[in-house]
Amino acid sequence: MADLKGPTDDTVVFQQYPLLDRELPFVATIEFLDTSLCGLRRSQSMGGILAVVAAPFLQLDRLKAQLPSASSNICYLVHGSVVYVGQGNGDRKIGERVAAEVLNKAQVYVLYSFDPRFHKLAAGYVEARLVDRLHDIGVPLANLQRPLGGNLNLDPGFEQLVRQAEFLLGVAGFRPLEGLGSTAGRPSLSLPATRILGDVVPIEPDQMPTPPATLYRLRHKGLQATGFLSGGKVFYVQPGADYALTAQRGMTEYNILRRKGLEQFLEPVPGEEQHRRLRVGLRCATLPIASKLLTGEHIGKKAWQVVTPDGGAALPV
Repeated sequence: MADLKGPTDDTVVFQQYPLLDRELPFVATIEFLDTSLCGLRRSQSMGGILAVVAAPFLQLDRLKAQLPSASSNICYLVHGSVVYVGQGNGDRKIGERVAAEVLNKAQVYVLYSFDPRFHKLAAGYVEARLVDRLHDIGVPLANLQRPLGGNLNLDPGFEQLVRQAEFLLGVAGFRPLEGLGSTAGRPSLSLPATRILGDVVPIEPDQMPTPPATLYRLRHKGLQATGFLSGGKVFYVQPGADYALTAQRGMTEYNILRRKGLEQFLEPVPGEEQHRRLRVGLRCATLPIASKLLTGEHIGKKAWQVVTPDGGAALPV
């Protein structure tokens, strides 16, 4: 029999395991099933059991063809000048309680799952919580009543589904949960890169918010762009911004992926080979992120100037 030798002293040896990264962000992907920002699209994540498929309401039949089966449980939102939230199964008559003039210009979002844990009770809970959340932040609702009168007992397990649902809806273009009373019928979508971090959002020109009095101008190696701050930190890049095609050394993997996601929104500039022009606007989490995306360089806000009648002054750091 082999001689099994253990430690020769009383030292306790602990196996070393890496610590859990509790700050790891929930990430998702978006798949454009059409070529349009607002066409048929699907958002999902490896870290959750839910998925969202979205489309203009007029393409509802195409959207339903993406669902698992007619008997699967769903929660859905119709978003036009008002928002309607409902739940049922795959053959539910979505939109039957919303006025026709709203439906004609609305987007529809359907939450679904292949996992049996997303049963009727779970779908009903997500519906109730979404209605409560939208009601509480002042979004106009077509729902005449709040499920359970707004007195739902919160369940920690189901709350994780609600958080997943809100994130995936945002990735698919549903914005009202991000601010007070937003009712835009046309969505703006997060970048279709491998990792969606929710900090860069392309926005169609006619959906850009009204800029404030103070604007900022990019002045860096011949590139030009204008933008503005919102809420003290979020930075909007206005449509038509110059975009450097080459990414320099020092760019992080995430920023390279974000830039790759922007390539579909680029238009050629006559006589220019080194840069293109963005046809859409961008909502960036910070001004430095906007700088890196447009220039392809690891730079911050020093490349921007305040637009003033006398030509601009350096933006303070």
